[in-house]
Amino acid sequence: MLKVVQVGEGLGLILPEEVLSVLGVKEGDELILTPEAGTLGVTPSDPKVRAQLEAAREIMHRRHNALDELSKR
Repeated sequence: MLKVVQVGEGLGLILPEEVLSVLGVKEGDELILTPEAGTLGVTPSDPKVRAQLEAAREIMHRRHNALDELSKR
């Protein structure tokens, strides 16, 4: 069972050592939460994937007008 705790002005989860070991993560690592049929999947963040997502977001931001027009076709 996980416990929700106050972290600054937000909330956080306390992950047991066993969970950290299974995920292969340590303090400061980033996790990705994915909705899965009424639950949440938890996976470690991959720096390569994160960089690709950031690049895609930048392209979508710069080219939002063209993407909007293409979505109407």
